[in-house]
Amino acid sequence: MRWFGVLLVALAAATWVACGGGDAGAGDEPSSTSSASREASPAADPASTPVVSGDAAVIDLAATNISFSADALSAPAGREIVIRFTNNDSGVPHNVHVYAGETTSSDTLGATAIASGPATEQVRLGALTRGAYAFACDVHPEMEGTLTVE
Repeated sequence: MRWFGVLLVALAAATWVACGGGDAGAGDEPSSTSSASREASPAADPASTPVVSGDAAVIDLAATNISFSADALSAPAGREIVIRFTNNDSGVPHNVHVYAGETTSSDTLGATAIASGPATEQVRLGALTRGAYAFACDVHPEMEGTLTVE
């Protein structure tokens, strides 16, 4: 099992280098692949609204002290949604997994890789219709919330 963790870290580092080692700029399109960063970005403000970058609505979500920065997210319907997830918990694995319905028993829409912090990953959800979508951490199922698309 330990070799798997080493392999995962090596793969994340190679992806980071191959992608230029940085986050997309304010006017750039978000990347379609997940990548780990060397430093975690600041925790997301739960009261903030999605940032529209090109055709995508980008939502920042963070994990700190084994808790999401927000348990309620919102995004516009009909626009691609990207969740940029930052794990601020050093050495603790987290991810964000989004489901097609209001419960985690629904079909999967997408998930970031499980990565120990500090790390940043993102998941592209595509354009969603109006409704409520559950999200959770696969490692810590008590970390959960709702994405409302309006």
